[in-house]
Amino acid sequence: MKKGFTLIELVIVIVILGILAAVAIPKFADLQKDAKISAVKGLGGAISAAKDIVRAKWLAQDNVSATTIKIDNKDIEVYTNDNRSGYPKASSNGILAAIDYDNKTYELDTGSDVITLYYKGFKSASKKCYVKYDASDNTTSPKVTIETDDCQ
Repeated sequence: MKKGFTLIELVIVIVILGILAAVAIPKFADLQKDAKISAVKGLGGAISAAKDIVRAKWLAQDNVSATTIKIDNKDIEVYTNDNRSGYPKASSNGILAAIDYDNKTYELDTGSDVITLYYKGFKSASKKCYVKYDASDNTTSPKVTIETDDCQ
């Protein structure tokens, strides 16, 4: 008696594997997109929380003229003398120090009182996959903008 698979059994296995691949690959690709969106939203939440924690500590310590606030043995630079007083500066020693920024997942773009953190590979003004910390308007508190439309 011969042992082995018949041609029909092999074809059926190949068809089943093809169907599984056709269903699994789009799901996997969609999960990567969801993961990037979640990462960007998580960073936005971390920046918003850090901004408010630094401001709260600044207010609690009654440091009206203090230019830095110590949190976790780090000196966080803050704005003074306008409506942004007590909020972290848009700098590496300000909001980036408050969130322990590293460059493994995000690419940094800085401007005058504006920091934009793009998800790696999406650093482009036309691609919306970033978090922006905008403290350029000295009449209001810094704004955090989260854009995920183009995270793929």
